[in-house]
Amino acid sequence: MDLKSRLQDFKKNDDEGNDYEIVMDEMIENIGHPDPELRDQLIYTTFYWWVEKDLLSVNSLRKLLSVSLDDSHLFYKIGERSTDTVFTRSFSSLAAALVLRKDAENQRLPKELILEGIDKSIQYLQEERDTRGYVQGKGWAHSIAHGADLLAASIRHPYFPSEKIAACLEAVKSCCEKEAIYMDDEDERLIFVIEALLQKGLTQQQLMEWVHSMHDHLKKQFEETGYSVPFFKKKKNFLDLLKSLYFRLGYSQKSKEVQKEISMVLEQWHKTIYRI
Repeated sequence: MDLKSRLQDFKKNDDEGNDYEIVMDEMIENIGHPDPELRDQLIYTTFYWWVEKDLLSVNSLRKLLSVSLDDSHLFYKIGERSTDTVFTRSFSSLAAALVLRKDAENQRLPKELILEGIDKSIQYLQEERDTRGYVQGKGWAHSIAHGADLLAASIRHPYFPSEKIAACLEAVKSCCEKEAIYMDDEDERLIFVIEALLQKGLTQQQLMEWVHSMHDHLKKQFEETGYSVPFFKKKKNFLDLLKSLYFRLGYSQKSKEVQKEISMVLEQWHKTIYRI
């Protein structure tokens, strides 16, 4: 029986007595398979239920996290664009996020492995260059959204060190600087990172300075290239992120000063571009 058939059988029977771990290596090997049913609906979904239902041993969780973070998975051919390698990187980030979220509940994995996961989650968002969302015929790549999920899970882990807050903010900012126009709610997923940071001690002043830094970066781009395609791509990404942040802060009834600052930045760019 091939891997797809076995996983379909596991999913259909939903039998916790099954020895799911016997196919774990093969699942990891195919975590970025271009077949969307195998990759997304079977391998990732099975990993999700394994982790959520505590079907994996501590050793298996350690292995899943460690392998997901390595150069053959999360950083597999990092820097490539428009190739199938993005599926391996993107879905490895989702697998790692599953383990980090579960370990946040009980801290059974080695602290050094969790800290490695935190560092690599920051590094991944900075280095990923294939920013496609949905790929026709092959399903979701969604690398930036999945990378944001991984980073948010890392931040929410009890071992997250507060001195990494600034690096996380820079990682989110770097996503807006990539050669991309985000169309698949990447901005909404990136805001989960900001919300996680606020829970871990991100101050209003730090957030305000971060908003200013994005404004300054966009201003420099405009001064250098004017009404160019690269400028408008970055403008859309930066301002969409700020708009999403504005409303999410409003939902929580917090950070009203930051909301006010975001509103002023958005108004300023509207006046600059449309001379109103």
